[in-house]
Amino acid sequence: MSFQIVTLFQSADDPDVTVDRLVDQIRDDWSEHLNLDPADIRPDDDAVPGKALTVRFGPKRIGVFQMTGPFEFDITALVEQSRLLVNGAPDTDGPYIVVSVVPDDDVIDSLNEDELVEHSERDTGEEVEDALLIGFVVASLIACTHTIDAALFHAGTNLVSANIVRETTIDFAPVLPVLLWAEFGVGPHPDLADEFGGYTNGLDSLGLRDIVVPRSGADGQATVELLIGVALKECADLAPIDAGTVLQTDIGAFSVGYGAHPDEPERPDLMVLTPTG
Repeated sequence: MSFQIVTLFQSADDPDVTVDRLVDQIRDDWSEHLNLDPADIRPDDDAVPGKALTVRFGPKRIGVFQMTGPFEFDITALVEQSRLLVNGAPDTDGPYIVVSVVPDDDVIDSLNEDELVEHSERDTGEEVEDALLIGFVVASLIACTHTIDAALFHAGTNLVSANIVRETTIDFAPVLPVLLWAEFGVGPHPDLADEFGGYTNGLDSLGLRDIVVPRSGADGQATVELLIGVALKECADLAPIDAGTVLQTDIGAFSVGYGAHPDEPERPDLMVLTPTG
């Protein structure tokens, strides 16, 4: 299931952030990375001041929806486990912003949060491209105001400090910053000494395949780098890597297969990487 949606937690409302200000920042930040004339990045006709700062990217429409708190879900566990949250827990009782793709046939002023979530779960075949545009809007919005403390990327349930979101998006552009959108987990193999394995979670929400490495033959850091490299290749190709492919990596060759992790038989659609040596 797709899930391209980002929630931004604010310390306060900022009435100085307008759709025109946001569009100017987007053009400054990303024009060289988009196959669009700057004039095609523009305020949407249905933008609602104080409620929805909707932006057009040619035929695409990205909604920036300003919500009043409190945020519905408990993020305590995410705060505790996040390695990209450096400024402490954001305020979930105050205002927040939801950023998502919005279909053309929707009337912006009548949308509620449940409908935004429903839209983000649609399988469109353009999930990576949509996520990239959402990420560009989020990073530019952060540059427009000092009130955004953190972002929740729902695909991988990653809670990230605002400054890290912007810096990472800039560093990865024009490729999707998968570190933000997906979870990367690594740990020691339960049965093999000095062996590490790893997995991703959230790539399936981008129309790709999540990755599992039962054993990498390398240490934890190298295993993370392997996962990130393969995920970036998926994003760059806009498609999963074909089964039967042999990937040459810094830690050796890995064959690509499709199947389930031994501990997750209910997920038979994972990309399984196996050392060939």
